[in-house]
Amino acid sequence: MSDQKSQAEVFVYGLVHGLVTPDEVGRWAEGLLSATPAPESWIIELCTGEERSPKELIATLHTVPGASNPADVNAGVNNLLTRKNKPFELFAPELLPPSFVSPLRLVQYARTGHFPYDPSVWFIDAASSHARSLLRHVRDVNPLYVPFAKVGDRFLSFDSSAKNGVVVVDIVERIVAQLESAASWFDSYEQRANEIVWHLDVPG
Repeated sequence: MSDQKSQAEVFVYGLVHGLVTPDEVGRWAEGLLSATPAPESWIIELCTGEERSPKELIATLHTVPGASNPADVNAGVNNLLTRKNKPFELFAPELLPPSFVSPLRLVQYARTGHFPYDPSVWFIDAASSHARSLLRHVRDVNPLYVPFAKVGDRFLSFDSSAKNGVVVVDIVERIVAQLESAASWFDSYEQRANEIVWHLDVPG
């Protein structure tokens, strides 16, 4: 029951924040229906998910019995939030230092749009209207820097003169802080994003 309750809470969060559709809830319930000899009323009600409003589904999901596992709920919500991520474009090679090669993990993120969701980190899409302006401002600080993400009002950049070590660039104060290697940064980013605890502020 704990698995069902945990998934129900994930769906509640998803419905409230527009991350899942009623049809997805209905398909989950249909799977439970086919695997349960004597299904409870809430399963039958959810099987018509595509015909019901999110508010009605949320009310039914709250009736799922049992106790949820907070870690499972958090992991489920994290997976839903990852759907917010989309593929993005990297800067064309002719705009970058001649020796620069984008780290493989960034290339994979950009191509697939599949990476852990961290609301504090915004990966730069070279196709956006202001991307070239950002690139120019960062390279005004150092022409060997290649920006790849924004954190607050600063830019995470690769230092192509130092084996793509990651630096933080403040383009206003023209201040640079050294961080770590690209591989270490991506490891830390993924670990941190996967460990974020989401506050499930959903209606009861």
